[in-house]
Amino acid sequence: MTYETYDSNPLFQKKKKKLEKLAVTTSPALFTVESIVKAAQDAIVADQLVQEIDIDTPSESVKIPLESLGSATLSATEVTNTGFADIGGASCTYSTIGPFKFIQDAKFWGKTEIDDFPMDVLDWQMDAMGRNCAKIYNTMVIGLFADETNMIVESTISLGGSTLLWAIIDAASDVQDAGYEADTVLLSPASYADLLKDTTFTSTLYMGEPGLKSAVSSLLGLKFVVSGAASDTKVHVFDSKVAAKAAWRNRFASEPVEIAGTYGAFIKGRVAVKLVRPQAVAVIEIA
Repeated sequence: MTYETYDSNPLFQKKKKKLEKLAVTTSPALFTVESIVKAAQDAIVADQLVQEIDIDTPSESVKIPLESLGSATLSATEVTNTGFADIGGASCTYSTIGPFKFIQDAKFWGKTEIDDFPMDVLDWQMDAMGRNCAKIYNTMVIGLFADETNMIVESTISLGGSTLLWAIIDAASDVQDAGYEADTVLLSPASYADLLKDTTFTSTLYMGEPGLKSAVSSLLGLKFVVSGAASDTKVHVFDSKVAAKAAWRNRFASEPVEIAGTYGAFIKGRVAVKLVRPQAVAVIEIA
C-alpha cells in the first residue's frame, strides 16, 4: 500500500511557511504529523486480503473489469455480465463497486495543550489516529467475508490436534477445483493459536516467525493473515488476487491545520470495497 508524502500535499505546501513560524514557539508537533499516515500504513492487514486499485473518478461507483471466472457460476447480484468494452475493444465481465466511503480521524490541540504536553504524548495521540483509520479499513474488508452466500462451505470442525490444518488444506483444494488459486488464510488469533499447538504444523510445515506487522507466515504456498477482527468460529481460505476488490479514490493522506489558535491534524481516505468472487472463497466452520 502507498500513501501520499508531504512533499506532494498541496495544503501542507501552502501552509509550510506559516507552520515553520508557529513551530518555533508553539507547535512543533505539527511537523511529526506524517507519523499519522505511517501508523495507518503499519497497522493495515486488509491490503493482504484484497486487490487494491487506485481510481480517478468523480462518480460514487466504478466498474471494475474482472479476470476469468474459473469454473464458478455467479449470480447477477454478484457480477454483471455485459458488452462493456475495454481499451482493446473486447467485451469483458465487470463488477460495479461503490459507493465510496470516507475513512477519517482528527485531533485538535489548544495552545495550552501544545505548550504543556510533551512531544511523546502528542506523537502517541497522532499514532492512535492512524491506527484507528487502519482499524476501520481492516474491519470494512474483513466484514466482506461475513456473508457466506455462494462461498464454498466446508464441513464443521472442532479444534484440536491437526483438524484445522487438514481442513485448511482441503479448503485450498476445493478453491483450486472451482478454478481459482488459494493463496491466503484469514483467521482469528484463537484459531492461529490452535495451529501453533499442532506439532505437525510447527515442526514440518510452519516456515518462520509471523511478520511483526501482520502476523503472516507461509504454509504450502498459503499466506496466513491473523486479525482480531476475524471470527473465532470461521476460517477463510481464498484467492486474494480475485476474491475481493478495494477501489481507492483517495489513499490515506494527512493535513495539518491551524484555526484561530487551535492546532490539529487530519488523516483521511476514501475507498469502496466489495467481495466480487465469493466462490473463490472457502469457509471452514468451527464448532
